[in-house]
Amino acid sequence: MPELPDVEGFRDVLNGCGRGRCVRRVDVHDTDVLRGVGVRRLRREVEGRRLGRPWRHGKVLIVPVGDGQAPVWHFGMTGELVCARADDPPAPHDRVVLTFADDRQLRYRDQRKLQSIRLAPNQRALQRLLDRLGPDALEMPAPISWIC
Repeated sequence: MPELPDVEGFRDVLNGCGRGRCVRRVDVHDTDVLRGVGVRRLRREVEGRRLGRPWRHGKVLIVPVGDGQAPVWHFGMTGELVCARADDPPAPHDRVVLTFADDRQLRYRDQRKLQSIRLAPNQRALQRLLDRLGPDALEMPAPISWIC
């Protein structure tokens, strides 16, 4: 399963490939990786909007778009984000592809489809989702040492 450094690496990919770019098209090649959102709604909420600054909470990556909506990416054991050009051949496990105005693509690739992409429609829904995950590991207070 990806650990925090892996998800931080995916955040870097998203920052370099998509942050601040306008999503021209969302292609869903496999609806099994969508949780709680259909293809039409995902397209409606993401297409034509710029991706904001992604951030990590635990092992999920949150990407603000528009007025509070945020795709929430979870990578499971085999998921990853890949930056590609639109003319690069697709990989067999590219499940969701965001194409930007400059023909770059952000590809959610997941061989085993063990996790998903969700869409938090607003800040309140996002907070409920994150509350279920508990605190982020890097926000935990340092343990008290009982050994002298």
